[in-house]
Amino acid sequence: FQAGADTVIIPRENWQAIFADLQGLQIIPVGHIDEVFRHVFRDMDKLIPAHQPTAASDVFIAPSLPYLQADSVE
Repeated sequence: FQAGADTVIIPRENWQAIFADLQGLQIIPVGHIDEVFRHVFRDMDKLIPAHQPTAASDVFIAPSLPYLQADSVE
């Protein structure tokens, strides 16, 4: 195709039957961003193992301090 793409990911609700007959272009309809990541980064789980926090000390919890807000100038 004109831009040189051979695979296109689209929202599932935009799928049209005409897409099934396109030669040289694979249209992948997805319903959620996780599906996009699985298609785009399909080999990443082999390269970088998922990090799972193992202890409470591995998780950072921000303290609930009030934030400063500048006064508006009118």
